[in-house]
Amino acid sequence: MWKAILLQKRVLFLTTAPVSVACEAVYAAAHLIMSRSSNILSLFDSFFSPLFYVQVEDIDELRLMSSYVACAFFACTLPSPC
Repeated sequence: MWKAILLQKRVLFLTTAPVSVACEAVYAAAHLIMSRSSNILSLFDSFFSPLFYVQVEDIDELRLMSSYVACAFFACTLPSPC
């Protein structure tokens, strides 16, 4: 995952309940970027956006962003009852 962040990719963690595990992964990714030197931080300020929770309604906004790390809970990812 760190390579995806450094290559300015879009990273989306899809999760089921509880969402906290995926949000912690977003926090860890943000911390990875923020722990770098200040001149690297200036490069990431222009594209890096940690988004701790996104919904289906945010998809259009995500398409406009060049790079982000986010977590999402989608009910459609849950296993269907038998």
